[in-house]
Amino acid sequence: GLIGYPIFLVGTVLAMFNVVDVTHGAGMLALVPGGLFELFLPLWLFTRGFTSPQIEGSTMTIATLDHQSTRQAQVRSTARHGTDASSSVRKASITAGAGLLLMSVLSGIGYLVAVKGLTTPGNATRTAEKLAAHQDLFRFGIVSLFLVAALDVVVAWALYRVFTPVSEAISKLASGLR
Repeated sequence: GLIGYPIFLVGTVLAMFNVVDVTHGAGMLALVPGGLFELFLPLWLFTRGFTSPQIEGSTMTIATLDHQSTRQAQVRSTARHGTDASSSVRKASITAGAGLLLMSVLSGIGYLVAVKGLTTPGNATRTAEKLAAHQDLFRFGIVSLFLVAALDVVVAWALYRVFTPVSEAISKLASGLR
């Protein structure tokens, strides 16, 4: 994210001044780091939500100092708040991961298939004909982009919740920029 989006920003500015075309050829390389980030972050969040250790109710083996006997102990959280926070972070991680993956699919369908697929640059008549012929597909594309915007709010909240234990200030900043 810290590498991908600055590269994307530079590529976008260069595209605005017709220095590079980010939709074809070498110009698309500006999209690769951000695209990889958008793919791996949700997968990491999703798996983190399912694989994070759960504190309460798990068992562990305790060995005595003389190493002669071991016994199973039930681990109980003394602070119930910590367990609830852990569970909340796990749920938020799954929510953020699933939301980001769903956003990727919906934005791909909405933009590439419905919007970009039905427009013909430089030919308004042909675009109008395509839109008239495929009204349901165009509507689905617009609805999917609205869903992406709504999911972005949910994902921003979930990411805030996931990263708050690390740094609340940076979590707020990241959520606001999302």
